[in-house]
Amino acid sequence: MEGKLRRAAVGIGLCLAMAGVATALAGETERGLFHLGAGAKSTNAPTSLKFRVLYKNPTDPAGKPPAVTGAVFRLPRGLRIDTGALPRCTATDAEIRALGRAACPEGSRVGGGRLVARTGTTGADRVRTDVVAFNGAEELIEVVFFEGTNVVAGLDRLTIDRHVLTAHPPSTPGGPPDGRTAVRRIFLELPLQIGPAGRAYATTPRRCRAGVWRASASYEFADGGKTTVPSRTRCRSTSRD
Repeated sequence: MEGKLRRAAVGIGLCLAMAGVATALAGETERGLFHLGAGAKSTNAPTSLKFRVLYKNPTDPAGKPPAVTGAVFRLPRGLRIDTGALPRCTATDAEIRALGRAACPEGSRVGGGRLVARTGTTGADRVRTDVVAFNGAEELIEVVFFEGTNVVAGLDRLTIDRHVLTAHPPSTPGGPPDGRTAVRRIFLELPLQIGPAGRAYATTPRRCRAGVWRASASYEFADGGKTTVPSRTRCRSTSRD
């Protein structure tokens, strides 16, 4: 029994240590959190990407945050997203709202995840949604569906300029105190994908300095607040770095 307890304790300790590493790599300020994860740790390699975003109210960290009005995600310098590697979704916003997932070719789907919003309305404060990401021409089309449905709750087209993704968050009506619905959490995963011509959708930088790639996210809010949140993801150096 003692041996089993000791092994269990070691297992728990390892899990906590791993969680600590993930937390240490994420950046956080009084207004938000950001973490970018890359599946590949070696340089110049096809990779998956994971985005974790949290928006916060500086005076009530667990409460409804101010609505986000702008977000810029600066991925590690040298990371490439090749929107020409995969089929593209050419649907208009109106077509996406009318047809949902069916508006875009299946081959243009590049990822998915979850989004939690806060309305501020008693009894209906938390809104849980599904996120589906489609590949566009130099853009990432992020479509938000009411959980478990094909009904579009909102969409954004993040422009891609080299390693920089710029979001244009829509304004959504809501409840108190500001009459708006505010995004609270986002988790988005873009799996590793290779296109028909053998090109990767996302590729890691060609260099790794000091064992980490550095990224950041800058958020702007409806109350005039701004913040920039750093993030790191581990990488492996090579003899050429």
